[in-house]
Amino acid sequence: MAGRRIKASKDSRRRTENDLHPHDCGNWVGCSYFVAALSCATQAEDFPSGPIEAINNSKPGGGSDIFLRFATEKAADILGTEFIHQSKTGGVSTNTLKFVSSRPADGHTLLIVNAGTMLTMMRGTVDLALDDMEPLVRGTIDPNFVVVKAGKYADAASFIEAAQNNTIKQAGTKVGGNPHVNALLFRNAVGIKKQVHVPFEKSGEIVINLINGNVDRGAIEL
Repeated sequence: MAGRRIKASKDSRRRTENDLHPHDCGNWVGCSYFVAALSCATQAEDFPSGPIEAINNSKPGGGSDIFLRFATEKAADILGTEFIHQSKTGGVSTNTLKFVSSRPADGHTLLIVNAGTMLTMMRGTVDLALDDMEPLVRGTIDPNFVVVKAGKYADAASFIEAAQNNTIKQAGTKVGGNPHVNALLFRNAVGIKKQVHVPFEKSGEIVINLINGNVDRGAIEL
């Protein structure tokens, strides 16, 4: 692993949603799950020297919990150690990141990085940034699609023009989820000035409200 970086001040790293741009995120955003570890100065020959903590931001049995257990199953045999799985939910990954930042940077703490984790770190609300971590495994990549009601716009260009000059109600899933973050990236990339995120529990609700005209566009995850 690479050496641990010197952290910038918290204020200098604080971002807002308006600052988000695809080139800021590299390969981190766009994938549903990414496993990372805190950066450490050296890789000891006797690593691991004990159990490895695996932290996720969903409830036990959730998507990231299941993925992380699969990802570490074989690693336990290869490394000759056990993985202790913990769920730290709440605050769009805030509780996960606060817990991880309290752990030593010795490679014995892994965490799930997803869209919510990225958004919280980029806002600078926790004392942990991408530079403090080393990516290990890219888990899954789920494309998101911008969808509108059929027949409302002639083409993508006419939708973008309308969106640039009007307030847009954007439907997606939970705040901080993949569709929400990707919607923010799309908004900033094409220059949408006013966009309101309307969260729904399920994709089916997004489609129904889109067809009924309650929202202007939706972000659908496949």
